[in-house]
Amino acid sequence: MNVWGESRWSDHCAWGKEGITYQFDYFLLILETLPLYAPPNCHSGLPSYHGPMFLPVALLLVSATLSADETDRICSQAVELHQKGDLGAAINSYKACLAAKPELTMMWSNYGAALAQAGRYEDAIEVYRKALKGAPDPRLRRNLALAYYKSGALDAAIAEIQTLRVATPDDVSLTFLLADCHLRLGQFQKVIELLTPLEAAGRESKAVAYLLGMALLRSGDLERSKAYLERIQKGGDTAEARFVDAMVKFMGGDYPAAVQGFAKAIELNPDVPSLQSYYGQALLLTGDPDGAALAFRKELARDPNEFESNLKLGSILQFRKQLTEALPYLEQARRLRPPSLEAQNAVAKTYLALNRWEEARAAYERLLAAAPQFGEARGALADVYDRLGRQTDAARERAAAARADKPATADTGLLAAGSAAPPFTLLPASLAELHKGRPAVLVFGSYTCPKYRFDAATLNTLAAKYQNKANFLLIYVQEAHSEADWQSSQNQREGVNLRPARTFEEKTQHASLCTRKLQVKFLSVVDGMDRVVESAYHGWPSAIYIVGTDGHIAWRSRLGEQEFSSVDFEANLRQALP
Repeated sequence: MNVWGESRWSDHCAWGKEGITYQFDYFLLILETLPLYAPPNCHSGLPSYHGPMFLPVALLLVSATLSADETDRICSQAVELHQKGDLGAAINSYKACLAAKPELTMMWSNYGAALAQAGRYEDAIEVYRKALKGAPDPRLRRNLALAYYKSGALDAAIAEIQTLRVATPDDVSLTFLLADCHLRLGQFQKVIELLTPLEAAGRESKAVAYLLGMALLRSGDLERSKAYLERIQKGGDTAEARFVDAMVKFMGGDYPAAVQGFAKAIELNPDVPSLQSYYGQALLLTGDPDGAALAFRKELARDPNEFESNLKLGSILQFRKQLTEALPYLEQARRLRPPSLEAQNAVAKTYLALNRWEEARAAYERLLAAAPQFGEARGALADVYDRLGRQTDAARERAAAARADKPATADTGLLAAGSAAPPFTLLPASLAELHKGRPAVLVFGSYTCPKYRFDAATLNTLAAKYQNKANFLLIYVQEAHSEADWQSSQNQREGVNLRPARTFEEKTQHASLCTRKLQVKFLSVVDGMDRVVESAYHGWPSAIYIVGTDGHIAWRSRLGEQEFSSVDFEANLRQALP
């Protein structure tokens, strides 16, 4: 009888190529020896379990009684093509084989492995599920779990892995894979709960150090994360070590230093998982959405299921009114993390902007089922109901919106709405005169702040529109990115370069350059070298406030493409008018 045994060809991956598969236990060996535990990639010169690791459970020839049959020849050909790496032809041969002999359970498994290696994970999942009905083999369930993982269906992957762990509780590789699923979903406490017992049992490895250290770091526990992440950094001047160092700065809010760190890591190895994503996030937070978008695209070329890159790139495109292009990224983010209110809201707002009313209705209703006090969403849903001719529902939602939470604004670190605005005099302006009889709009910024420059034209337009109803004032603050400090990537591309102002006269010259270059249409003043006003309003590197006629802050926001909304500004300014 002809039999294809469980040959060891599956133990190897041709680095730089799509090798056929890994044995799962071989993945564990690789994981223990990697300088850094890495999410999926088989193209970086180092093996890791995100590569093509789907295991044909058994390459078994059909019964010897069919040795002369055409079906036998086709099935043999399918496996041969699979072994040679000709996935397209192998898939077609498996399909033909199983059309004639659907009872060959193991061939269904091989068929699923070929589909998974070809990146057709949804098809592979369907095939694995069918194979499991015929033969509930745990190795098949591993492949199903991995297919879910690779397709980004992490909740389904978690369910399969948990089932496997019940049967094989000592299989540490499953614990690592489960921990990575939770890490990708932002469920950091679950990662900590999973891996802390391994650490306590002396199962130290760089995989444990990376996963546990990153979970602690991203949950905000910087102190506990240090001991784990230092193990990664001891590996020398590697991309992984630089990535970890930059992540510490990123989580600590030092975004300029994080940008530099991520950039240096990319120079060493641009394919470290999630590296481009965090580089993009740091660029976005320092006012470089163009550079951020490029980084997010690079991350998604490596891993289409990276949540933050899908969400942030989609948001950038959404802000730029490139709605049709934005929608697939935002939908993918919502699919990857269904509980994410940010992703759900972004999807709903995009459908609304595209006038796709039914889809907007469904998206907002789904969002409000999870967050019933989301006032902005209730108001938007009321508008959608109006469009659909459902006036009774619209009236109900507007009434609920009035009682619900107000929309959040991008106001990190700013003075609270409703608090008294700190008084100041910066000749020729004083706050007391500015808000007498009409609201005052205080804009904080400098020429080297990309976020202020981005909104400068919009602010000019708003100042012209409301010139008879509100007093606008630019307060020039310390340079955001001088040549002596960290220079932003956006400034480098635009040729904006100023040295730090050493005297008040130099700072005034910088302010004059700014108002001239940006054609500022409203009054500007310069904060002193002591930065008293800037500090009182937390206005560095940029900010905008509406101060009501009562001298209290009516609204505030940071500036920048992703933070400042002219629609929100106008709505709140109209409310502040006498």
